[in-house]
Amino acid sequence: MNFQLERLPDCKATLQVEIPKETVATERAIVLGTFASQAKVPGFRKGKIPSQIIEQRFADQIKAELEERLINSAIRQAAKDEDLDLLSIGGITNQTFPEDGTFSCMVKLTTNPKVDLPDYSKIPVRLPRMEIGEEQVGQSLERLRERYATFSDVEERNLQMGDFAVLSYEGSIDGKPVDEAVENPPASLVKAATQWVKMDEEGFLPGFCNGLVDAAAGETREVTVVLDEDFSVESLRNTEILYQVEITAVKEQELPELNDAFAEKLDAGKTLDEIKEVIHEQLAQEWEGQIHSQKVNQIVAYLDEQCDFELPPEMIAEETQSRVNEIAADAQKRGMPESEILALQDEIVENASRQAKLNVKTAFILDNIAEQEKIDASNDEVSNAIMNMAAQQGKAPKKLIKELQQSEGIGRIRHNILTQKALTHLVENVEITEFEPGEEAPAE
Repeated sequence: MNFQLERLPDCKATLQVEIPKETVATERAIVLGTFASQAKVPGFRKGKIPSQIIEQRFADQIKAELEERLINSAIRQAAKDEDLDLLSIGGITNQTFPEDGTFSCMVKLTTNPKVDLPDYSKIPVRLPRMEIGEEQVGQSLERLRERYATFSDVEERNLQMGDFAVLSYEGSIDGKPVDEAVENPPASLVKAATQWVKMDEEGFLPGFCNGLVDAAAGETREVTVVLDEDFSVESLRNTEILYQVEITAVKEQELPELNDAFAEKLDAGKTLDEIKEVIHEQLAQEWEGQIHSQKVNQIVAYLDEQCDFELPPEMIAEETQSRVNEIAADAQKRGMPESEILALQDEIVENASRQAKLNVKTAFILDNIAEQEKIDASNDEVSNAIMNMAAQQGKAPKKLIKELQQSEGIGRIRHNILTQKALTHLVENVEITEFEPGEEAPAE
């Protein structure tokens, strides 16, 4: 068996295969034997059909089976001889059976990238030091009080910071309505009716609330805002918008008193002290989750910086499309109009592509770490993951298993378990440097 392997950029390769007639004859005899023992032809007993009839009747199937066996054998041999880590077969062309009895073809291959792993035994991470004390619990209680607040009309004075304004507005740019001046603007920037806006510096848009101070219910005002250079819609950055604002009502927020009666509203039968204990536990759990996320993010950033290798473009394209679909679906769930999603399309694709490259690269690195550390995904772990998926999707486990088998989903589940276990191994072995909250992380 002869072959010529040419490695190409982007994890591609071509394999020119030439198989001698002796090997072709041997494989052909095996294929013919298989057909002879299994074929059914009217007038003949199974296994007693003459070989010439087998060859005539099943010529196309025999040729296809023979090609597959020869090509697979050549690919296996090339992978072994050339230390070729195959990801996929991209296509097979120029299959020929010359009169001399040999066989040749060209195979397009995609290979897994060669990853030179850095030292990952103690990846350095920098984390803020955090203690959950009375101050943090108190801030959570204040947020709960705001959720249970009541509102009353203010009639004896005009609108002030800290109040809530009930208002309607309509914007214009250079005398044109916002939706005529720019294409597909966010609906919230165009106009709205009967909106509740809390009067503070962060209310709606920068400078908007400042322009409403001392306004009375029933009054109409003009308010000018300038969108900054970091605004989410690129076409609106550094744009000045003039709003006609009508104040319908001025509302004052009244917070419930912080006592056992309020605790009873939050959770029947609990005192305020018990509610504080529950909040403390919840904050501690949330903080642990944030710390874990920071560890993972810094680990991924470290591996990305330390490793440099080519990535298969088709995997990046597939992951990019998946990310775009997720972002769009999430935006729709949050109520973002389709027009706003379309306005952000280029930015969404750019962000999705950047994240896709990082995801694919990280997956290859974690695969190699899992192999290095001899990490495995047991059948029980795969079964448990499938059972959890079935419960989440409301499907019978047998039905889901059948679907996964048809789409090669079980392999993906096993791979996900492997990479997660590799990531957990890294998280458990990081080297932590702490710094005080509010301070910048110490430089390396």
